[in-house]
Amino acid sequence: MFMFVHLTKRTKFLVRVRSFIKFTNTNELPAERFMNCSLKARFATKNYEKALQLSWNSPQALNNWGLALQELSAIVPAREKQTIIKTAISKFRAAVRLQFDFHRAIYNLGTVLYGLAEDTSRTGVSLVGNEFSANELYSQSAIYIAAAHALRPSYSVYASALKLVRSMVSAKT
Repeated sequence: MFMFVHLTKRTKFLVRVRSFIKFTNTNELPAERFMNCSLKARFATKNYEKALQLSWNSPQALNNWGLALQELSAIVPAREKQTIIKTAISKFRAAVRLQFDFHRAIYNLGTVLYGLAEDTSRTGVSLVGNEFSANELYSQSAIYIAAAHALRPSYSVYASALKLVRSMVSAKT
């Protein structure tokens, strides 16, 4: 007996996301694996964009889109990184605007700012223009990570991240 299954747009999206999550083939050469990761990260960002077209007020989808962009920023050429980081920051902020106590988006915003501070500190050049110094980015990162920790004090990852970012703020002042 044949069953017809009607897939909604949301279900089709979830199926695509699940297929994206599978591990890459371990027999691939490193260059092929890098290309596959880059393509998969780009695929994920496009799918989160589509998901938000279906449900524009989803803080979880915005947060996941920001995470996918954050991952993508780690593997793209430097010339693309600035735009991707700015977009990731805007997605995390949009998620927090929709749900002010969304601790994961708040924490993720802190981590992307921390990474930006690290890049700025290492290169001496801010990826987001001359708007913020590394010290200012570390301070902003600490604020967001502290807020996430205040919302979920039992999350050990928030506590350890807060210790790390506080040490960077203390060292830079």
